[in-house]
Amino acid sequence: MKYIKKSEEPESFTVWKNLANEDWQPSWENFSKPQKTDVHNSLLQEQGFICCYCGRRINTDDSHLEHLKPRTTYPQLALEYTNILASCQKDTVRKEPLHW
Repeated sequence: MKYIKKSEEPESFTVWKNLANEDWQPSWENFSKPQKTDVHNSLLQEQGFICCYCGRRINTDDSHLEHLKPRTTYPQLALEYTNILASCQKDTVRKEPLHW
């Protein structure tokens, strides 16, 4: 795995999460454009457009957002920018990445 010096999360992501109220809570399930795109682009930039696992060159078309600590085990970290990385798809079956 590549060492990644994490930067600050994109402002749009912070603002979106701060919209939380008693009627609505931000979650991975309702995380979408434009904030998701901003996070993806920020991760690619801070990683030097390199997959966090294998070092392969990546871009927005051939990468996805990956959680260092899995959402199933650590649901409280699902929207923590420090827990999100960009990983290559490197899929043998479409939409089933090699790196889980």
